[in-house]
Amino acid sequence: MTYSPIALTDLIRALSYRISLCAWGTGSPWLVRNVDLHRDLDLPTIAQYFKKISKSYFEKAVRHPNPLVVEASTYTPALDVEPRRRRRNMSFTTMTIK
Repeated sequence: MTYSPIALTDLIRALSYRISLCAWGTGSPWLVRNVDLHRDLDLPTIAQYFKKISKSYFEKAVRHPNPLVVEASTYTPALDVEPRRRRRNMSFTTMTIK
């Protein structure tokens, strides 16, 4: 199963489109904040919406007839392994080996 995370630019574009539709639909002036629009219209934020969608996807995937989908949906990573970060700005051409 392949997962493709949403790009930040696509998320910003979707959010700005949604906000402009909310402002246009309510006829609110330009000085109304986006937070106020969300609160007054009882709209979830984009992050809340994607969290709800992913939660419902994984709940449905457990009951899928394909065992590979079920196995992928119940995957839990090992907790004892710490993620390693690569050193930044490390140039291999300037390193000297003694």
